[in-house]
Amino acid sequence: MKKFSEAVVSLAIFFSLVSLTAAQEMRIPDSAAARLEEVLSKRQVDHSIIQTRGRGDVYQKALGAVPFVISADGSGSSVVIATKESTALIVTNHHVVNHPFFNDKGQPFVLLLFYDPALVNEPFERERVRNCQRSHDATGWCKAFQQSIRPAQVLGSDVAKDLALMRVANVPRDLTQIAPGQIDAVKAGDEVIVVGHPLELLWSLTTGAVSAVRRGFPTGTPQQSARSTVIQTQTPVNPGNSGGPLMNEEGRLIGVVFAQGVSNRIRAPSQDGDPRASDVPIPAAGLNFAIGVNEVQNFVAGLTAKMR
Repeated sequence: MKKFSEAVVSLAIFFSLVSLTAAQEMRIPDSAAARLEEVLSKRQVDHSIIQTRGRGDVYQKALGAVPFVISADGSGSSVVIATKESTALIVTNHHVVNHPFFNDKGQPFVLLLFYDPALVNEPFERERVRNCQRSHDATGWCKAFQQSIRPAQVLGSDVAKDLALMRVANVPRDLTQIAPGQIDAVKAGDEVIVVGHPLELLWSLTTGAVSAVRRGFPTGTPQQSARSTVIQTQTPVNPGNSGGPLMNEEGRLIGVVFAQGVSNRIRAPSQDGDPRASDVPIPAAGLNFAIGVNEVQNFVAGLTAKMR
């Protein structure tokens, strides 16, 4: 295993990709705007974010680096891995952006909602969101909302590792990123933190521990189409956490939450008593997974190489 100092990805490579792909911000088509109104309707950012305890220090630092992702038929989480000037590179899961919107040039994109304290505890009412997008409303909430919504160009993805890379131009001011940790330093029993948007509940925090670090673990669709380093954790995650960061106690990125299915199967008798019954899947409670930060780095490095 390579040491962190020998990792194939560096911020210099990230920034070279940013420079190569910089472009003007895309206009949000009407279909994407309508989807935005639908998803955000009646959602809100909890006011308790401004007063945290326990692992609140990590939480506070991560807020600006975990945008909410909205695709044509789903939603999820993401993590900012690099910024330069007004551009950012952001990682999420492939399945989160697998059904994107398309602009007038046929380029795939999704919508991101970035954290802004001015949005705290203000519900996203459908009409308010619609009017704010279509007018030049200069009120504080509307201005903050307009600055928080950005289209993100999907640069590429890896189905087997369930990863995707996005680029965002004209990012919000003071955007933060989550620095990478070292996969070799992750051990069973380590405390870990997840920040994301489970069930579209914006900016939620869960904590737990590392259950194991599994190298050469089968991932991908169909099953076992690839072998990857994954972090097994009992940290509670739900649909919508996908693509968000798994962080260590220092707030460094050690993995990206992804949809790795694991189940136990038992032989159960059929209704007519036939002992040759088919397998019955038993849910694997408390078994959640994140693709290791080394896999994330390798993915971005490979995509970078193809684009240079």
